[in-house]
Amino acid sequence: MRLDGRQKPTRTSKPQSGIEGIETLLGYPLDCATERQDVRVAQNPKVVLEEIEKVLNRAPDAKALREIRKTLDEPAFFAVLSEYLRGVNDPDTKAEILSALITISRHCSDKSAERKNQLTNIRYGIGSGTALAASGLIGLAAGAPILLIAVFAGVWIAGMSVSKTGA
Repeated sequence: MRLDGRQKPTRTSKPQSGIEGIETLLGYPLDCATERQDVRVAQNPKVVLEEIEKVLNRAPDAKALREIRKTLDEPAFFAVLSEYLRGVNDPDTKAEILSALITISRHCSDKSAERKNQLTNIRYGIGSGTALAASGLIGLAAGAPILLIAVFAGVWIAGMSVSKTGA
C-alpha cells in the first residue's frame, strides 16, 4: 500500500531479461544463468559476452541486434558484471572482458553505419530509376522510340532498389 492509499501494482509475470533473448538466439540455455530478483542473469558475464560475439560473427539480423542491445542494457547484467569484476584478481581476465565489450560496441556501430549507407544507396537507386523512367516516358511522348530502353532501365533500377528495402 502506498502513502496516498493506492494499491502498489503487482507483477503478474516474470520480467524478460536480455539473457533470455540471447539464449533464444543461440538455441540453448546458458549454463551460467541464475535467478536474481525475478530476472535471469548470468553468474559469469564473460560467457555471455563470448556468446554475443558468436552471434555477431554469424551476421545477425535486426531482431538479433535488438536482443543483444537488450542484454547489454539490462541493469541486472551490469550489476553482475561489476560484481564479477570486483571478484576477479586476474588483470588478463579483466582485459578480455573490456576487449569483448569494445569489440561488441565497434561491431554494432559498424553494422549501424553499414545499414545507413545501404539505405542511402537504396534511396538514390529509387530516385534515379524513377527519374530515368520519367525522362524516357517524356522522350517517348516526344516521338523517340529508342527511349523505350530508358523507361525499362529506369523501372528495373527502381524495382531492384525497392526490392532491397525489405532486406
